[in-house]
Amino acid sequence: MHFDREREKERVQAMLATLPLKKIVWGVLFGGAFLLSLPALSKHQDAMTERRKLYKEQLRREEYLLLKKQAVEKEEALANKLYESCIPVVGRHYKNGTHYFTSLQPGSQPLDRITGKPFAPGVWVCDANGTVGRINKKGRLGSVDERGGVYNIFYTGNRDVIQKRLQRFKGSQYSQPVVGE
Repeated sequence: MHFDREREKERVQAMLATLPLKKIVWGVLFGGAFLLSLPALSKHQDAMTERRKLYKEQLRREEYLLLKKQAVEKEEALANKLYESCIPVVGRHYKNGTHYFTSLQPGSQPLDRITGKPFAPGVWVCDANGTVGRINKKGRLGSVDERGGVYNIFYTGNRDVIQKRLQRFKGSQYSQPVVGE
């Protein structure tokens, strides 16, 4: 089959004659507009990708904060529970004829005021600021390492729980443990 140039030319002209001129003009305009808008579409696509990335990052952060909040609430509930049965400590020195409550620090070594010896490992002690900790194998508050100290340290900010626990010891004959300085 031989390609006839004249015949093909007539066929294209017949096809163009059947198409209205308006359709051709609009087609060219829309095609040109599409080609001209490709860079803007690319920028829009990049912006949408960046927004999706920021949105996912924000969702991860919110999830992290929610999990952290739940962990803090659990720890606070545990601290409140432990504080209800801990042994409050006082400072070693007298002021105005009495011992005053003092703060526990990691590494503190609460001592029995009468015998001067450290408490047995595992005893829970607390201070008037809401700190509660467990005495380690070396008789100190901290991790069970060479330095010793309080371990399993928790904090409660619930003043009602603190006040209720400390009120029990006001004016009693109980000999509260002292913390050395």
